Amino acid sequence: MKHIFSVLILSAALTAGAVDIVKNGKAAADIAIPEKPITVVKFAAEELQKHIKLMTGVQLAITSKDSPRKNANRIHVGYGQPMTLDTRHAWRVKVEKSDIYLCGNDEEIPERS
Repeated sequence: MKHIFSVLILSAALTAGAVDIVKNGKAAADIAIPEKPITVVKFAAEELQKHIKLMTGVQLAITSKDSPRKNANRIHVGYGQPMTLDTRHAWRVKVEKSDIYLCGNDEEIPERS
């Protein structure tokens, strides 16, 4: 259920801003994460990459924000204005020209032994 919700959020963001992720069977975007991401941000980027591949057959590259763009569009995971809501389940989607920003109240998850 959680993954379906994520796909619906991303779909709504894409429709609102008309940012191509995959076009004509090729990547039109890449996924950008911080140079040293926390575990949950890295996991979110990998899940996004996996689900886009399942839906389209195309695997988007995961790169850092400062890396040169391989494609015209970019999905930023873990970037954006910090959340001001007190709930840990708050999130924000922002579409700006050729960029999509996905961020939430992310915090490091302790590793299990």
